[in-house]
Amino acid sequence: MNYSAKSRLYMSIVVLVMLLLIVMPISILLDLQNTRYSALTDCIKDNFYLFDFCYKKSHEDITLSLLNFSTPFVPAATLIWLSWLVKVDFQIDANPPKFKVFRKVAFYGGCIVGCLGVFAPFFIVFEKPVDTLYKIAIHDIFLMPWLAISWLCAPIVFQKLLDSQSSMGELIRLRKLALVTLIAPFAAIFILFMRQILKM
Repeated sequence: MNYSAKSRLYMSIVVLVMLLLIVMPISILLDLQNTRYSALTDCIKDNFYLFDFCYKKSHEDITLSLLNFSTPFVPAATLIWLSWLVKVDFQIDANPPKFKVFRKVAFYGGCIVGCLGVFAPFFIVFEKPVDTLYKIAIHDIFLMPWLAISWLCAPIVFQKLLDSQSSMGELIRLRKLALVTLIAPFAAIFILFMRQILKM
C-alpha cells in the first residue's frame, strides 16, 4: 500500500488522537489522585484523629470538572468535525492480516475495559452497607465509566475516520458496549438512592 505524504500525515493525526483518548484520562485521574492525597495528608496533619472526616472532605472538595471530563474527547471531536468540513475521503484497506489483528485486539481489549466500566459503578454502590452509603461520592461513580468510554472511543474514531465504508462487526458491538457503559453510572445512582430509601 503506497500512501501519499498527505495520507500518511492524516493517518498519523488519527493515531495521535486515538492515543490521546487512551492517555489523557489516565493522566487526569492520576493528577486527581495526587491532588486528593496531598489534601488528605495536609488535613491529617492538623486533624490526626479525624481520618474519615479528612478522607470525605478531600474526595468531596476535589473532583473533576466538566472540562476535565470533556478534555479527552475534544481532539477526536475536532478532527471528526474538520474531516467532515473539508470532506476528507481517505480510507484504508482494513482487510489485510495486520488490520484484522488490530480489530481483534481492539475488540477484546474494549470488551474488558467496557465490562469494567459497567461493573465498577455497581460495585461501588453494593459493596458498602446501607449505613455507610452516605460516604459514596456521586462523582466517583462516573470515573471508571468515563475512562472506559474514552478508551472505547479510540477504535470507534479509527473506524469513523479511516474505515467508515466497511461494516466492522467488532466495532459495531463496541459502540453498543459504550452506550451500556454510559448508562451504567446513572443506573447505579438510581440503585444507590433506592437502597438509601428502602434501607436495603
